[in-house]
Amino acid sequence: MSNKVRIPKRLSSEILIANRHACCVCQKGGVQLHHINWDNSDNTYENLAVLCLEHHDKATAPRSITASLTPEQIITYKRDWENKCKELTHDIARSRTAFFMVDYKNVERIRDLFSQLSGEEYVKAYKQLRDELILEKQLRTEQKFDVSIEPTTFLNPISAGLLEEIKK
Repeated sequence: MSNKVRIPKRLSSEILIANRHACCVCQKGGVQLHHINWDNSDNTYENLAVLCLEHHDKATAPRSITASLTPEQIITYKRDWENKCKELTHDIARSRTAFFMVDYKNVERIRDLFSQLSGEEYVKAYKQLRDELILEKQLRTEQKFDVSIEPTTFLNPISAGLLEEIKK
């Protein structure tokens, strides 16, 4: 083991954000960065894990103690937790997008907006709305995102009925 080298702030922030400032073992806060291979001069992303105080103590405990965390276990916890964090971040982003879409794709607002259009604008807007609803459905399916706070943000029986009403 070498002398401790300070972890660059940018790297520290990157790892903490990737782990949502939570321990990769128990997902609790109050965390520290741990050098997985015990080399305090190895400040690579792959060698740093986010651990709470309890799990950091277990990770740095003498190897003879049965409650200790091995580097292999920490690597597994780190990989699994960071993958879960990526999924959570993606789902939150999709949720926010769906929330803001409600303002533009709720039935009453659409009726109101369409009533203000000329004939040519009406046809163009109808086609654009239909295409956007179909695309949103495709994206939700591809991205396995099936949670929505508004039932009319993608092409479903309700929005299809609205489109037929608009078309007439």
